[in-house]
Amino acid sequence: MVFPDRDFVTVEGYQDRIGQTATVEVRRPGGGIVGSAQSVVAAGDVAFEVNHPGGVCWGAGTGLNVTPDIRPGDVVSIRFGPTEVGATTVQDAYVNADSVLDGTTVTVRGYVAAGVNKNQMEQRIVEPALKDTGVGRRDVRAVPGPLTVDAGYRSGLEFDVDGPNTFTATYIFDEPNAARLAAEAVGASALAWEAQDANDNRQGLTIAEFREVGGPGMGGCPPRGEVATVPGSLMPVTPFRALDTRDSTAVGADSSVSFQVAGVNGLPAEVSAVVFNLTVAEAKSHGFVTAYASGTDKPDASNLNFGAGQIVANAVTVPVGADGKVTLFNRSAGTTHLLADVSGYYLQGTPTAAGAFAAVAPTRFLDTRSSKAVSPDSTTTFQVAGANGLPASVSAVVLNLTVAEAQSFGFVSAYPTGMDRPNASTVNFSAGQIIPNSATVPVGADGTVTLFNRSSGNTHLVVDVSGYYLPGTPTAAGTFQAVTPKRFLNTRDTTAAGKDSTVSFQVGGANGIPVNAAAVVFNLTVAQANSFGYITAHATGTSRPAVSNLNFGAGQIVPNSVTVPVGTDGRVSLFNRSTESTHLLADVSGYFLPN
Repeated sequence: MVFPDRDFVTVEGYQDRIGQTATVEVRRPGGGIVGSAQSVVAAGDVAFEVNHPGGVCWGAGTGLNVTPDIRPGDVVSIRFGPTEVGATTVQDAYVNADSVLDGTTVTVRGYVAAGVNKNQMEQRIVEPALKDTGVGRRDVRAVPGPLTVDAGYRSGLEFDVDGPNTFTATYIFDEPNAARLAAEAVGASALAWEAQDANDNRQGLTIAEFREVGGPGMGGCPPRGEVATVPGSLMPVTPFRALDTRDSTAVGADSSVSFQVAGVNGLPAEVSAVVFNLTVAEAKSHGFVTAYASGTDKPDASNLNFGAGQIVANAVTVPVGADGKVTLFNRSAGTTHLLADVSGYYLQGTPTAAGAFAAVAPTRFLDTRSSKAVSPDSTTTFQVAGANGLPASVSAVVLNLTVAEAQSFGFVSAYPTGMDRPNASTVNFSAGQIIPNSATVPVGADGTVTLFNRSSGNTHLVVDVSGYYLPGTPTAAGTFQAVTPKRFLNTRDTTAAGKDSTVSFQVGGANGIPVNAAAVVFNLTVAQANSFGYITAHATGTSRPAVSNLNFGAGQIVPNSVTVPVGTDGRVSLFNRSTESTHLLADVSGYFLPN
């Protein structure tokens, strides 16, 4: 049985081969083998499963460690050694709309491709709570033909009612409560199979489940090799170091260095923008760094401010030049070393899908130094939608927020205008400090973003925008869903992260985030650090990469934005590389949809 929406395969039977090793392969016409796994046949109805709790992952025993994104038309086969003993073509039939409730009648609609044997189809709604109604079991089923009577309901399955290649399943329940449960259930599926033997066993069964994405509650096992297809969608990658001038020559005063993004470390030859963590080290003077697309004019914007001798990091999202490079300009009176750790890139092309990212040359949208500082415990608002060439409607904006001339310690929260101020910080600061932080912030209904100064003194705020996300409900893989910033981790409520130790926090399935989110954007803050060090963020269950996301000194409160893949268990890990414990906070502002 093949579950294409979950990339899950279950193999039944083969009890004459208990203890033997079988190989499952997914072959795509014109694409060869796109997924494979090996497992040993066990006794019982289920011989083994792939990409399901208790089963094996894709790539087990074969090395093709990619979840295959099973599609209609793919051929899923099983073989022992070189001998293929069974194969099924994935059927093209699926539910394509939410169930409709009218009194005690529930209607489910879907698509069935030409060539699918309609006599070998069934529509099913799975809802465990139905066991406590007159139905008496966890699912209800509709088969082709007129309404037939079953316990607690009548049902039937018709074709072409809403036009060619459509099906309509109708359920009439005896009880209103059962009808409501069925209509609200998320487990609506279309079943189609290739053959049926003399004992009515279905062979080559495809079960397409409405709104299921990725592995069953796991996001794919292992994570998919691809999670994005439309222009402007994010492809998260295991963070890697793309630049470290400590291996060559420091960047001179008022000079620049460029580094290659496109075509390196598995990235495609063309990308529209890149997400990386920028770190300054061994700076000889105070100053700032500006990141921009190679071959373009240097913008009037900053990405990272630093003092002499500081080690400072900040996240950067920036367009990539036509030569596939990003340029970093050192605006200071002394040399400094620069490091860049890449964690993702956006696909090339004109973004049109909801939630797709459109990069822009970094542009200053707010500078209160030209007007009036923000008062204590007060807000300022600035226009995003329709300003500086941005469209009239955007869902979220990627910006660099800088605090300058602060008269007291405190923090700034950025959030969509018109919404309640979140219990989350975007940047923390001390009196007199110039400190930036990158942030991804939803945009209010009026097209503006609000900044709240939580401190006892005035402070100036500067905002440089580097891109935006298109409005609408995201559905395509790799597109972004902004959320009002919310605190997902605060070790001050539990136990600090120990020296050279890891803490992890749940993202998938928490606070409204889908269980199989591909990547997450959050603001990471270090507080009450007892030693200098750095934090590395990575998907739980993966090897810790040799990169940093945030550098800190003893006693500092330091924030930084992080974009990182989510582990197959829905968690993100934070490693504290220091000789003492430190507290960590994570405020999530959005996530990227899985494949």
